[in-house]
Amino acid sequence: MAMQLRVASVVPSSINEDDRTVELTFTTGATVRRYNWYRDETYEEILSLEPGHVRLDRMNGGAAPVLRDHHNSIDHIVGAVQSASIGNGAGTCVVKMDSGDEQADRIWRQIKDGMIRSVSVGYRIHKIEITREEGKTPIYRAVDWEPYEVSLVAVPADAGAGVRDGGNVVPVEIIDLARGAEGKEDEGMTTPNNAPAQEQNTRSVGNAGGSSVNPAPVAGSDQMNVDQVRNEAIESERQRISEINALVDAHAGLDSEFARSHITAGTAIAEVRAAALTALGNKDAETGVRTKIEVGKSFDDPTEIRAAMVNALGHSMAPNVIKLEGMGQKFRAYTPLGFAEESLAMKGITAESRSRADIIRAAMHSTSDFPLLLADSGNMVLQKAYELASPVYREIAARKNFSDFRPHSFLTSGDFPELKKLNENGEIKSGTMSEGKEAIKIDTYARKISLTRQLLVNDSLGAFGDFPAIAGRRIAVQENSLVMAVLKANAGKGVNLSDGKPIFHTAHGNLAAAGTAIDVDALSAARAAMRKQKSKDGLPLNVTAKVILVGPDKETEAEKITASILAAATGEVNPFSGKLMVVTDAEIDGNAWYTFADPDMVDVLAYGYLNGNEAPMMAVKEGWDTDGMEFRVIHDFAAGATGSQGAYLNTGA
Repeated sequence: MAMQLRVASVVPSSINEDDRTVELTFTTGATVRRYNWYRDETYEEILSLEPGHVRLDRMNGGAAPVLRDHHNSIDHIVGAVQSASIGNGAGTCVVKMDSGDEQADRIWRQIKDGMIRSVSVGYRIHKIEITREEGKTPIYRAVDWEPYEVSLVAVPADAGAGVRDGGNVVPVEIIDLARGAEGKEDEGMTTPNNAPAQEQNTRSVGNAGGSSVNPAPVAGSDQMNVDQVRNEAIESERQRISEINALVDAHAGLDSEFARSHITAGTAIAEVRAAALTALGNKDAETGVRTKIEVGKSFDDPTEIRAAMVNALGHSMAPNVIKLEGMGQKFRAYTPLGFAEESLAMKGITAESRSRADIIRAAMHSTSDFPLLLADSGNMVLQKAYELASPVYREIAARKNFSDFRPHSFLTSGDFPELKKLNENGEIKSGTMSEGKEAIKIDTYARKISLTRQLLVNDSLGAFGDFPAIAGRRIAVQENSLVMAVLKANAGKGVNLSDGKPIFHTAHGNLAAAGTAIDVDALSAARAAMRKQKSKDGLPLNVTAKVILVGPDKETEAEKITASILAAATGEVNPFSGKLMVVTDAEIDGNAWYTFADPDMVDVLAYGYLNGNEAPMMAVKEGWDTDGMEFRVIHDFAAGATGSQGAYLNTGA
């Protein structure tokens, strides 16, 4: 049986900073609803915590790793399970986190700060007892199961999810208690080469590769289905190996070790092609000789088909934003039901003779790519619409980088000390650079909506089709409001800085003594005040005004003063013609107007994202509280003030 996933949790009070250990609760034995594809049956899975029912040898023997996002490779190991135990109705384990490099330290810091709270546990079931009662959902009780690994994840695993691990399966014994007096019979359940789990009436089953024990044939359709799936799995594996060997034979830069590693790992052929390009590219860099490799797109490749479906679905949501390309043309007329059927077909599951409700129910299950298809197409539209929104704040605020959720301080103009002339001995004198005092902290914003199963069964995306584009534009508007709120605080004078005074203050030399209209004299005073700004060491900064920021009530007035006018006399020349860019925003109230320098030269306002993630992200999962699918949009964003030297305020008239 393939590895299953369940949500686990960090126990914050258990953190030992000296030993870099923390305790996880990897199971409470809770009931999880799952789905048996071949019996078309929903069931409740219970992990028994009774003595002898949980195999903890791996966890207590140092063989259970702590991974990142369930990536089963050495490069993704970030720790190891030290010990595990069952007691008080729960399974807990103590894990030791890696140390010694920047990534390990960052992960440990995020655990301590509570930024990483989501943990997912991978486990395998070796023996199941099935209980059936008329009119009730069957109960599959795992009475022999084994935790294999724990993973730190950004989003916890869906309770019904299973790791699709390329056919790495183990036999499972199934005891159907409903047979009662007729006697119990062991059954085997396997999931060869990512095929859905199914049952057969035999006592033991070989592995996915077809070696090991051959079961004695038993009459009945179940046995025939298992044999057919196994034969297809074997043939598929032979084809995969053949294609890998052919790829290696065709390129001198690839060797037998490349083939062996990917054959052993069960790597999909599309991923092997990508790895081949990377390997040959690295070899080019080492030798200086460019290797020519032609690995064209295969239109039978599930990866290419899925990408085309994402493109087509994104185009149907926002035809003016997403262009239909390549294979996407094939799916341009597909309805949601059509996409659901295609997603099932890619997994070898036929929709023939199934009702609409059955197709949608099957497609919503985590084994299908349908949820990911909706998420990827939604993200494509969401991020494109967000990118095209171009909010005003980006004209006047500087972008900063944020590595985590702690307050960040940034240096401002003039913080670097003045250079000194070298004396005859060539001695370079030391200087100090003060640390910025204005701190900005990144925050997380999120919301979720639901798409009902009824809407999908009715074969309509309804309002969801517009949701990603609207969300992208709405988030850009919200960002603009957050930045403008920094400017509008204290009746338009801006938030208080570390000196206790607002951004615009007479002590900062950037506030007009009285409000005036936008004219040559007022703009001259603003420009002069910005030119006269000095560094902390008293050096003039010569700040140049680039933008004049106004609200709707002052837009025409600002455009008049910056327009090009052909003067008949010297005294009528407009000195500001073409020298200031007018930026208008409805967030600016009344008659107030501002001048700003180029934010890349001298910044006053700043914004940023977490670790360079410049756009909001959408995730999707099968609904638990609602009958349908839940879509979550999450965005990390920061807005704040960094200083006062690069802007000027006139309260207007």
